[in-house]
Amino acid sequence: MFSEKLITRPWRILLPLVAIRPVATACSSTKLGYDAMPTWLGWRLDRYLGLGAGQREMASASIDALHRWHRQTQLPAYSAFLGPVRARLDAPIAPGEIGRWREEALAAPTPPAERIAGLWRSADPARREAIARSTAAADALSAMVLARPGQRRPLHRRLRDFAGDFSVLAVR
Repeated sequence: MFSEKLITRPWRILLPLVAIRPVATACSSTKLGYDAMPTWLGWRLDRYLGLGAGQREMASASIDALHRWHRQTQLPAYSAFLGPVRARLDAPIAPGEIGRWREEALAAPTPPAERIAGLWRSADPARREAIARSTAAADALSAMVLARPGQRRPLHRRLRDFAGDFSVLAVR
């Protein structure tokens, strides 16, 4: 009798909505963040590089194209990579598997860097030099920590090819 009174018509409608809310909120906040990323990135680039009007237009077009490309190509690739990984998480995982997953993730191409290099090249050379100098220590530390010794020179060459002269980030 008590349970019949507890589950009244309003509760039958409200209870599923309350139960679904956390899932819907998580999905929509992720979507909101992903969809807002181009605008936020444009603001950050403008603040970081001090873009002129023409560069702002170039940045906006490049960011929109990058976002569209990422949504169409990279999100499906991430899903394809993470699906089998997630399926394996219910069982014990060998260190070799983790190493293989890491290598697979690190082997992913870096087209985003290629796509935004034009914006970097269009920045005022004095501004590029100031930015490069201000981030040189952090970049060098990251390279030393994350890259294996054999990867440092190719990484430096790749950065130079994408963005021009990075002599302030010379690899020793």
